Amino acid sequence: TLRHGWEAVMEPMMLEMIAGGTADEAVRREVRAYIDESTGIQTIILDSITEGVFTIDSDFRITSFNAAAERITGTLRADAIGRPCREILRASICEGRCALEQTMRTGRPVIGKQVTILDARGSRKPLSVTTALLRGGDGHFIGGVETFRDLTMIEQLRKQIEKESSFEDFYRLGSQRKPS
Repeated sequence: TLRHGWEAVMEPMMLEMIAGGTADEAVRREVRAYIDESTGIQTIILDSITEGVFTIDSDFRITSFNAAAERITGTLRADAIGRPCREILRASICEGRCALEQTMRTGRPVIGKQVTILDARGSRKPLSVTTALLRGGDGHFIGGVETFRDLTMIEQLRKQIEKESSFEDFYRLGSQRKPS
């Protein structure tokens, strides 16, 4: 879950800030309760948005995966956490042109890159992806985040418009011919 990914980062930082790293068990319990509560709120927020969102660690293993990511990819959160993102998304850019790898290498976000994934059923889905670095409270690199939108409906509408436009052009050309 999201909690496990952030707990490893947040708990030591909070204990260091509160007690200089040497906190008694009561303080540790308070910190864990705070993390539980705040992570629960973060999960509710992430699960309320329509875009897929997942985070990765420096080894490209998924550390969080929201409800929209489950719906779009067809993969359950529990099955995605801990696995390399390329195994879940199976995107057209995973080998060689990975948007998250580019962001992690350059430090710059990738915005609105169009890709195609294979969902859990093996169906191709067009997506628009945006990536960013994740940094800890002290500014050090801890991973990356990717948001993505399913473009399937937009692609279907585009194809329908092209088809209708093509039919209209054909009809117009046929009506302009004069019998000889």
